[in-house]
Amino acid sequence: MGHHEKALVDAELCMALRPDFVKGIFRKGVALHAMGRYEEALPVLVGALRMEPKNSQIKQALQFCEVKMAKERARRREGR
Repeated sequence: MGHHEKALVDAELCMALRPDFVKGIFRKGVALHAMGRYEEALPVLVGALRMEPKNSQIKQALQFCEVKMAKERARRREGR
């Protein structure tokens, strides 16, 4: 199991123990993003931002995810 997969498993275990723990939710979003699973990461990061709307780290990760997702969609439209 790679580092990103392990991070995802750890984040999901954290969320199972404490579903309201924003750090666990954020880590799940970051792990999904690192794995290139942007469409899954986006709603997780949005949920984290709803819990902590002033958290600049979450905002930055969400923006980065949106950019990566837009690039991925553009690539698919172009047939790459």
